[in-house]
Amino acid sequence: MEPYNTPPTSHRQTIVSTFLAAMAAGFFLLCFVLISGGFFIFLVGIIGALVAFGGLHYVLWGRHLTNETAGEGEEELLRQRALAQEMSERPDERFWR
Repeated sequence: MEPYNTPPTSHRQTIVSTFLAAMAAGFFLLCFVLISGGFFIFLVGIIGALVAFGGLHYVLWGRHLTNETAGEGEEELLRQRALAQEMSERPDERFWR
């Protein structure tokens, strides 16, 4: 018997929950804009620009470096497997002393 057996949710429940969460988020964003006099919009724009810059940086450099060092990672994985296999094939010397 599975202890966490939950009944499947309907699409209507998912849509209503998502819609209510979006309405609440929209309300809070509207309040922030009204309270800050529009400064919050600039803040969101700056954060969006930083996220875009980080994504561009990853596409240009991070992905290239990951692909470039993939061979080194595979070599290290093979070395670790060979070492583990060598250690498992050796007899346990603790009992012979």
